[in-house]
Amino acid sequence: MVKSLSTGTPTAPGPHRSPFRGTGRWLGTRSWLPHAAPVIIWWERVLRRATRNRFGLGELGGTTVALITVPGRRTGIPRTTPVFYVPHDGGFLVAGSNWGRDRHPDWSANLLAASEATVTVRTTSYRTRVRPVDGADRERLWQVLVTAWPGFETEADIADRRNFRLFLLEPTTVVDTPPSVLSPRQQIDTR
Repeated sequence: MVKSLSTGTPTAPGPHRSPFRGTGRWLGTRSWLPHAAPVIIWWERVLRRATRNRFGLGELGGTTVALITVPGRRTGIPRTTPVFYVPHDGGFLVAGSNWGRDRHPDWSANLLAASEATVTVRTTSYRTRVRPVDGADRERLWQVLVTAWPGFETEADIADRRNFRLFLLEPTTVVDTPPSVLSPRQQIDTR
């Protein structure tokens, strides 16, 4: 767990250093990568289950990946999705790019309907406040995301510049017991 030195509140952990970071960033800018999403998602799921969420393809590529658990907006059933994030102002900055597809991902609609979500990074879980990003902050935070992962620009081009939903998930507390998303049998929702 990472805590802010000034306030003692939980903050989002930063990126891993991977020898493949450059390769991961280069791959992220290839227009064919979103077409490989089903295979990438399958491997991500396998690695997360095998390592009990300590490691996935995202970390191999030098990015930061969290599991976001949020209740479904219609069912109320908790749904868990691996999502790339950028640490920002102690929180988790995420974008609903959906691999450049023409519609928003389901998890982003669930976040819009929720006021709280649980974010799990490796074996630490954080209860977070959901803050949709719009207005003047949107362009500035979009640039933060693109600087961290240039592939977002590629995905935006594929999606005909669809405005991806942006969220800042602000940690409020650290959850002592990580949710069951760490169970090898847990289904990870990739929609």
